[in-house]
Amino acid sequence: MSHAKRARREDGSHGVDGPNEDDLRELRDVIIHCDGSADVLRGLSGDIAREGETLCEHAMGFVMECVTELPVKTPVYATLVGLINATAGEFGGRVVEETKTALEEALNGGDLTQRTRARVLTRFLVLLSTVGAVQRMDVMRYLDSLLKESQALAKKGATGWQPRADWLAYVALSALPWGGEFLSKSECSNEFEGLLDAADAYCKTRSANPDPASVIVKSVDGTETDWFADMCARLSAAHTDGIWKIASIPTIAEQFVEELASTTNAHALGDVTISTVEFASHAEAAARYPGRSMLRILDPSFTEGTGNVDAWGPLERFVAEEYIVDTIWAFEPGYRRTATIPAAEQLASLPLPAEQPEQCQFLVAETLFAELLALPEPTFSPVFYHIVIQDLCKIIPTFPPKMAKTAGMMFRSIDRMDVTARDRLASWLAHQVSCFDLVWPWSSWKHVMEQQEDAPQRAFVVDALKKLCQLSFIERVEKSLIEELRPLLPTGRGVNAEYIAETAADPTFGKLQQMLAEKRQGYEVVQWIGSEGATMASPEVLLRSLVVAALERGQKCITHHDVLLKRYAAPIRELVEKAGGEVAVDAAVGIWRGHYQMAPIAVERLLALDLVAPSAVVNWVVQRAAVFGEDDTYEIASTVCDFVCASEASVVGKRSALVSKIRAAEAEASGAGRAAEELSAQGRSYEAQQAAAAEAQAVEEIAQHEAELAATEAPIARANALARETCLQLCGGLVKASAHGASAPVAERVLAFVRARRLQLALDTDAVIKAAGTKSIAKTAVSHALGVPC
Repeated sequence: MSHAKRARREDGSHGVDGPNEDDLRELRDVIIHCDGSADVLRGLSGDIAREGETLCEHAMGFVMECVTELPVKTPVYATLVGLINATAGEFGGRVVEETKTALEEALNGGDLTQRTRARVLTRFLVLLSTVGAVQRMDVMRYLDSLLKESQALAKKGATGWQPRADWLAYVALSALPWGGEFLSKSECSNEFEGLLDAADAYCKTRSANPDPASVIVKSVDGTETDWFADMCARLSAAHTDGIWKIASIPTIAEQFVEELASTTNAHALGDVTISTVEFASHAEAAARYPGRSMLRILDPSFTEGTGNVDAWGPLERFVAEEYIVDTIWAFEPGYRRTATIPAAEQLASLPLPAEQPEQCQFLVAETLFAELLALPEPTFSPVFYHIVIQDLCKIIPTFPPKMAKTAGMMFRSIDRMDVTARDRLASWLAHQVSCFDLVWPWSSWKHVMEQQEDAPQRAFVVDALKKLCQLSFIERVEKSLIEELRPLLPTGRGVNAEYIAETAADPTFGKLQQMLAEKRQGYEVVQWIGSEGATMASPEVLLRSLVVAALERGQKCITHHDVLLKRYAAPIRELVEKAGGEVAVDAAVGIWRGHYQMAPIAVERLLALDLVAPSAVVNWVVQRAAVFGEDDTYEIASTVCDFVCASEASVVGKRSALVSKIRAAEAEASGAGRAAEELSAQGRSYEAQQAAAAEAQAVEEIAQHEAELAATEAPIARANALARETCLQLCGGLVKASAHGASAPVAERVLAFVRARRLQLALDTDAVIKAAGTKSIAKTAVSHALGVPC
């Protein structure tokens, strides 16, 4: 055993060699799993403080990692830093410095990760001020600077000012519950009250409910309260009632009052830089800084105990929602694991008030549905939220009834629910039921059979059953369903025989059908069309006959479908050039009309195989704007937009991968270069040559990746232009067509579709609004859908 290891065993230090990889791995694990108990915190803080010189940077890095990746445990890590800082002030100084640097980066970023980290780090900073690690007045000035920046943006009134101004104020105000109990009674109490006054002043300046199209379920009286106003109202109530003590925020630091009170190592924060961000449009700003989703479908007595003796304080729900949203963000990357996903495990163990488990479960269910149904788009893929809810149902035996009641309340209010949220809820229900042996209390919904066919509740059940049949065999669904609801199941289970018969009336169909049955090659069909076929029918008829014949023969499965389309791609493309891609799209939809899922799939395959251009699908949809939402037109419109946007995301992803490779190669080159210099200075020439060779290889890789990166600019520009043009033509065409006497359901569908494409339309909002015509009501509705203030 080496002398260094003997020393480490005897006195707990790491000896002259410093910590090895096993030591650091152990330290990281201990910090991650620190539970906030007095013994663990005292022991861990003492170990780190004693070896400040060797462990400071490593421990600081681990703590900062945990602060951003385990946001629920922020009070634990703030207390840990405070205890270390009490005896090793340099450690606290480094943490404050690193927090400030990370905050400036996060405040000036715009993606989801940076937005979330800005809130979490601000929360951490507030808690650090309560344990004496940072000067409280500096933290108060930082929070005040965020609110002043929001007020300045409101006063300036530049394009798209409110989304970012709301977010900056949210970053400041959302941290107050974690320090309100302490700061409201400290020497900074006046400054703390000043923050609340500034929040009230900003609330009066901003536009209430700036995005009407983000409302999931409209209120009965038409008065909507947006998320920001709700937050400010809760803070104001806490201030008025003096209720800053929150059961969901563990009072870890109270165990160490004497140690923390005696410290004089409070570090200066200094000014935190907040850069100015400009936007081309309000829609762009709203897409970059979306507000929090808000759903209040349950009576407050279920989620907050309102009316009960042990009702929660005004901030308890707000803190719980912050925990839920932050946990979803932190653990979302693991949702593809086959086992119970980390997000569900973490949500099941949140530090919510244990005395009211039913309230907590109702609140979790309602908040998860709020995130799933968020408009215009949820933060993550809807499937992620599906899986989280499913796993909570598996690991918490009492959760399914709370989930079912929440879903039932939404079903009762389905007539007031946004059409997009309604679709998303139907998709969730189908997925949920398919994963639990097709069990659902359908009997409570059998009354829909007495409603009109277009009644919202009946339409929702029809949609949910259609989506369920896409995930399970229709025979199993029918068997599991109560008899009263079986008439609502999809009737089309194969190709449209009537459409095929209409197409077969032309003799060219029989000839092409025979050639396909004989497995003639594509060039042979081209030759026949050029000689005999052209004399028998027009290109439109030939194209329709060929597509229908191919899809009829390939109806067994998607693989057969693709094989036939690929085999006869040459004659299809040749006829598309003459007759137009709209004919091929119409044929693909016609042969599958009435089927519960195949029409959009068939159109997507035409696009993926490059048999028709996106513009052909756009034209086909716009021509049917009067019935938009029927015959899979909404799904097909979504398909073409998703297709072009996915193509854009693919080339952008390749660019991001190259940037990551360049950064990794640069780090490798830098490390190899330093190693070569150090080895050379030590006279280890052979090893120095190897390090130099590694540096040269890394530099060569950098040059190669940079050349590849430059080559991606043109494809990205083309993909971006195609996505923008496709979405503009489709949305503009639908808006223009629906502005002339479209029915209410069609107009609602069009507006929902436009809202879903806000990001792609951010630079073309004026053109889409202009397409609505001169009627102020129509223009206002389109403006709301685009997120543009009227």
